[in-house]
Amino acid sequence: MKTTYTIKPILTGWQYLDKGQYATFREGIGTIIQHPVFAWLLEGGEHKYLVDTGMGSTEISRKYHHDGRQDPGTAIHEQVINMGLSTDDIEAIIFTHLHWDHCYYMKEFKKSTYYVSDVEYVFALDPIPPYWGSYDHPNPEEHHNLMVVNSN
Repeated sequence: MKTTYTIKPILTGWQYLDKGQYATFREGIGTIIQHPVFAWLLEGGEHKYLVDTGMGSTEISRKYHHDGRQDPGTAIHEQVINMGLSTDDIEAIIFTHLHWDHCYYMKEFKKSTYYVSDVEYVFALDPIPPYWGSYDHPNPEEHHNLMVVNSN
């Protein structure tokens, strides 16, 4: 039997980005645009999936990343609940990639199975320096006392 799926965009916030760096390849440098950050709800049959979980709070965005805004009630888990679902209803989450603005609030979906490509996962564990901020990776120069301890 064929299952039909619906795809619903969920706006999780806004980033204020330089147009020439993020949207128009060197045209309009210095012009700040309001860029939407979406996640997607896929529903079909008894299945409910998310593609990404969107960005973090306004405070997280501004302190650690780009200037951004997440209005009250627009965090992904809040919106899922406002749609009449529980976060436990989300069977799986498919991540396009693991930047902070695509996978924030993962912890709110305790029963979901997470999917991401193995190449992205490996890169996210040890990104090159220009991508440390995108992956919330600790900068070794700022965290010189960071140690990894084997738990065995």
